[in-house]
Amino acid sequence: MCIRARLLSGAGAALGTLLQAGAAVALGDEPWASVAAWLPPTLAWTVAIGAPVGALLLRRRPAGPEPRPVARRV
Repeated sequence: MCIRARLLSGAGAALGTLLQAGAAVALGDEPWASVAAWLPPTLAWTVAIGAPVGALLLRRRPAGPEPRPVARRV
């Protein structure tokens, strides 16, 4: 598996978790102390699972150019 795909997938998983935590604090849903308690383990398992899954999904994508949509006249 491509190391670049794993890095990108792991970074995306980590960024999503961090954004969710930031939104929870900013909107007042969770106090910062609560977020600080659950953030490290959540980041760990999200990246551990998200990196291989994301890399597999990137690998399944066709290597050729994207097909162009056909314009329909109405």
